[in-house]
Amino acid sequence: TSAKVQSLRTELRLLFQDDNENTLDYFERLKTLMTEIDPECSDHWLKHKFIQKLRSDIRTRLDVDINLPIRDIVRKSQNI
Repeated sequence: TSAKVQSLRTELRLLFQDDNENTLDYFERLKTLMTEIDPECSDHWLKHKFIQKLRSDIRTRLDVDINLPIRDIVRKSQNI
């Protein structure tokens, strides 16, 4: 329903990687939510949101090409 999607979008706006959260766990949580909002969610949108909502200490050190596959971006962020 429209109300449920609005609620999920609000949840997405408030979702960020927690301080002690494993990067892969954060990615799975984000991906699950984004897929609930839009089952046809594009990889580009997922990559953008993943990077945008990473912990700032990881995001500032992450130097990746947005055109890489999402699994490579997640892997690179895990290694930081």
